[in-house]
Amino acid sequence: MGGHTTITEAVYIVPYAQVWLPQLAWQTLVLVIDGSVVGRGCAALMIHAVDTGRALPLAWLVRQGKQGRFRLGTAHQIVQAP
Repeated sequence: MGGHTTITEAVYIVPYAQVWLPQLAWQTLVLVIDGSVVGRGCAALMIHAVDTGRALPLAWLVRQGKQGRFRLGTAHQIVQAP
């Protein structure tokens, strides 16, 4: 995550995902795709799982550029990522 050695997915996202996602298995999973400005001159396309007003990032793609619309091909990249 941004080259930081102490700020990682394993610390900030995975523990929540391990608890929360199994609970969502018994209901309709709502996914939201969002483009946002992140950092200096970068934009991120993110996919979140959403439940009860909370969102958990599942996948993201960061690129240099201003906030704006991502091309459909970029959205396909993030959805098809392994």
